[in-house]
Amino acid sequence: MFIDERTRESLLWDKLMTNLNPYSPIGEKLKQMLKPFHVVDKEKWMQVLDEQECMAQELQRRRERLSSLKNILIHIPDLEQILNKLAKQQRLSLTDLFQLKQFLYHITDWIHWMEQTEFTETFYLSQTERKLCRSLLKELNPTLPLRASFHLEEGFHPTLKKLRDRLKESEKMLNDLRHQRVVYIEKTYLVKRNRLGEWVVKKGSQVEQQLAQEPTCRKIRETIYDALYELDDRQLDNELWTACQDLTKQIQECEAEVCHALSKQFALYVKPLQKWQNQIAHFDLQWAKVRLAHSYQGVKPVYDPTCFVIKQGVHPVIKQNHAFTPIDITIVKGMTVIVGPNMGGKTVALRTIGLMALLAQMGFFVPAKTCKFPLFQWITSLIGDYQEVDVGLSSFGGEMVRLSDGLKRKEEGLLLLDEIGRGTNPVEGSALAVSISHYLATHTAWAVHVTHYSAVIKLENIQKYQVVGLRRFDRATHESFGDIIKRHMDYRILPLQAGDQIPHQAIMVAEQLGLPTPITAMARRLMCKQREEE
Repeated sequence: MFIDERTRESLLWDKLMTNLNPYSPIGEKLKQMLKPFHVVDKEKWMQVLDEQECMAQELQRRRERLSSLKNILIHIPDLEQILNKLAKQQRLSLTDLFQLKQFLYHITDWIHWMEQTEFTETFYLSQTERKLCRSLLKELNPTLPLRASFHLEEGFHPTLKKLRDRLKESEKMLNDLRHQRVVYIEKTYLVKRNRLGEWVVKKGSQVEQQLAQEPTCRKIRETIYDALYELDDRQLDNELWTACQDLTKQIQECEAEVCHALSKQFALYVKPLQKWQNQIAHFDLQWAKVRLAHSYQGVKPVYDPTCFVIKQGVHPVIKQNHAFTPIDITIVKGMTVIVGPNMGGKTVALRTIGLMALLAQMGFFVPAKTCKFPLFQWITSLIGDYQEVDVGLSSFGGEMVRLSDGLKRKEEGLLLLDEIGRGTNPVEGSALAVSISHYLATHTAWAVHVTHYSAVIKLENIQKYQVVGLRRFDRATHESFGDIIKRHMDYRILPLQAGDQIPHQAIMVAEQLGLPTPITAMARRLMCKQREEE
């Protein structure tokens, strides 16, 4: 498995994907089938990204005509079930043929739009395919003008017109007889039909007895109080009624022949129809990706198997509702540690790194100024609470189970760790954070560990970063906690150089947020004593 549900949730992937909106049903279906690219798919991955880059430029030059393109895509139906029928040599229904014509009609519109705007030909059908598409549309529209609607018009069969004309004439004669008889009955028995063409009379009444004796009337149903009658067309003129029934049957047989012939004919073109459906779905999804990338000013990731580099990266979901400091970071195989105070944005940075990787892996532009990216075999995160009440695991236990599963993977993947060891006592938590980071320094994973355990940075052979953290300030009495963090926290992630000291800011934060001075003073003395002992 490339990524599990918990990792997707922690990176806010599904929330971002609500902003990916293809216009056609087939584009939406392709969205649901999104899969990651792997190293063996590198050429295809690069092609998908290059297409988006080219498409963005092409569409930008034609932005005044994009509403008509959108309207075309919205009306293209999904042919999957129809193509399955054709592949099995099954006869298409009138509804199926309508859907097939809708597909060909709007695909032809799409081709026309692309030709009129001189769009790059690699995005749509070849000249031969365009000619075939127009030819197939005419098979479902034998007489001009071309229409999006579909019915079995006379041009489909040589006898259809004759049969329909005869039926129309016979039905007119029958209707004339029906009208004459209705006038006679209503005048004779002083009763009027309802909107359904029924006479409603009181059960057992004289009128009901008269209608029961009327040869051209029949009782269709009754209630507790009433009886309901209608005209019996067969009794009006049996020969004419029979002729209408026979003609209707002949027309139905004729239409069935047409449906069978069209089904047999279109069964020969299942492969090109499937190809065109896939092509339009791909175009639609690519355009949706372009629009999504435009919403967060995305950039095309560049393949680099040696490093994962993010310059000015942001998390578009989190950025929507919060002030966001872009991150700059270079990740290589082994362990990268980010240390810093609580509330310093370490977890947000971790989510940003993970989402950036997932977007790139899925063939999207990424929300950054530049990005170099290796293709991973998997992405796993340990962000948040992993308590498993149903199996009796605490947050710490759930975290360790999940970490153990990640460490068993031998392929190169991205492992994102948020404050490992925080669920147990500080001494053991720090020891675990150090030992896990040491182990991952030589592991096949590309690991990123955010932690406030400063002992981790004493390790060698790991990359080290720090969140700058809070600047010292004088708290204004009117400032809320959120305002303080927003104004005074520096969320930048900077490389940690040899000799740099990690700022210990928890006591300062507590003091500035109103904790009594005796408490913070004692905390400082205890911290100084601990440092001296170390």
